[in-house]
Amino acid sequence: MADPVKLSVLLSFAYLRRVPELLEQCPPEWDLVLDSGAFTNFTSGRTVCTVDDYIAFCRAHGDRFEHRFNLDSIGNPVESAENLQRIEDAGVDVVPVFQRGASADRLRSLAKRYPLVGIGGIAGKSGRKDTIGYVDSVMRIMRSVGGSAHLLGVGI
Repeated sequence: MADPVKLSVLLSFAYLRRVPELLEQCPPEWDLVLDSGAFTNFTSGRTVCTVDDYIAFCRAHGDRFEHRFNLDSIGNPVESAENLQRIEDAGVDVVPVFQRGASADRLRSLAKRYPLVGIGGIAGKSGRKDTIGYVDSVMRIMRSVGGSAHLLGVGI
């Protein structure tokens, strides 16, 4: 008999920090994925989710999540890398997020070091020619190094 399919649910730290009881309402059989809230920071134009708050939340609740994505900085590969390092230095395992605009070598490095890489720079742009080209080039690199990717902000 095949294993039952588990429901994977993405929860944003931006909401969980305001409504922490939401986490308690998720059945234990769900595979939860923690989104960092970076998109909320980006769209609001202010820092709603800080690295320190995210680290504290991950330390307190991180074991409840199958994956935790890095608190990246949309459009800023340098700050995203700094956040990744800071979070890992605090002892929290996260999925790195590759930012559009970072080098192909950076993506190769992440794909070789981590079993899963989040791919940013797609949300709200999925039908554009430049985005199709970007995703194609990212996926070619990921296949060449045998990496797995999660396209952030893409859904149906």
